[in-house]
Amino acid sequence: LPDEDPIDNTIDDTLGSDDIIDVIKNFIAERDPMLQLFLSICFIHPSCYELDSTSSTILSHHSISSSTPLSQKLAIHLSARRTETARNILVKEVMKVQTDIKALMFKYIQEGVGARGVSVLATKTIIDSIKDIWLSLNGDLEYAKSIIQELFYLLPLDTKEQVQAMVEISEVVQRIPAKTEVLLQEATQDGYQQYVRTSSWDSWKRQGGD
Repeated sequence: LPDEDPIDNTIDDTLGSDDIIDVIKNFIAERDPMLQLFLSICFIHPSCYELDSTSSTILSHHSISSSTPLSQKLAIHLSARRTETARNILVKEVMKVQTDIKALMFKYIQEGVGARGVSVLATKTIIDSIKDIWLSLNGDLEYAKSIIQELFYLLPLDTKEQVQAMVEISEVVQRIPAKTEVLLQEATQDGYQQYVRTSSWDSWKRQGGD
């Protein structure tokens, strides 16, 4: 309406730390744990985005007690200032996840080719589709591993907020294999569908009808 003050009608498009955390918890966490991992690292890294001190962790104090045994162990070592031990625990977990997702890659290559490898080209398409996901995730984890190690040298890790932030990183790392399995399972279907659309003997019929 013309009589209304336009200032009162403006939309506040500024996002605070609580808004960012809400998006991560309710949207990103379930859909993309790898993105959540990098955001969690970013929020604690001194050269990246710094959240408000009151919102500097995605986890609450209560949630540490309900986290995984490995994360609880990590928190105990950090709280006791045994940072070298804590670093080794977290880095080894990242390496374990890398090993796990590589095993998942071979598992779904075997299943996908066994079920849908109707030709050499179909087999190659399925393998490439699955392998591309593994290469991307493994590269991301390798980079995350180096940044995580860097955090232990850059930060004192002597505050409750910093300990909680490292626990959050540990929690996210442990969720990656389950999401990866879903992606690889989908890739066995997507790779075959790509072969059907573009390379099977009657693909010219579908292409002509597009």
